[in-house]
Amino acid sequence: MSVKTTTGSSLFARNMKEHSYNEVWREIAGLLKHNTGASILIVNCGVGYFVKYLLDKGFSNVFGIDTHLELIQKGIELCPELAEKIVAANFFRLSKADQACYDIYVFLKTLEYQENGDRFLEAVPIGARIIAAYPNYDDGLVLKSFSSKADLTEYAEPFMRSTFVHSVSLFKNAEFMIDQAVLLVVGERRPQFRPGSV
Repeated sequence: MSVKTTTGSSLFARNMKEHSYNEVWREIAGLLKHNTGASILIVNCGVGYFVKYLLDKGFSNVFGIDTHLELIQKGIELCPELAEKIVAANFFRLSKADQACYDIYVFLKTLEYQENGDRFLEAVPIGARIIAAYPNYDDGLVLKSFSSKADLTEYAEPFMRSTFVHSVSLFKNAEFMIDQAVLLVVGERRPQFRPGSV
């Protein structure tokens, strides 16, 4: 009797297919469908699921960074195609030139882990597109969780101040507790952003 084993690439593909952010990824890919040649940076990409998702959708110039070397190594081990696409790096330790060389910056499950998410937004060059998702759940690491859509939207307010907002979408997902929502905000970095400015 043969035992069926799961290879790294099939495990990666299955995990990607079952990922709780699939609906959000689909929405982002749809929003960017006319920008498949744009340079895209996924900040805090983890093992690279969304990087691979976009590559599979025809986006050729997409890259991911994450501060956790073990996540990057795991992603490359499970999906060798990502070897040239994801790296262990801290966004704030990149040179200004490296920070500024992308057309689109994506922050999924990122800003809510920071004391001051404004720092990420300030580092994005003026005129670049920004996509940020604000999930409403509490895994013990997230600094904020919310009891209503209004609270979630208020938390995204620094993003609203720093960008010309193009769209705001609210996704429901059973994996997310409390209001079970992910707020997706798409905008363009505007000039002279200062925390607290209107």
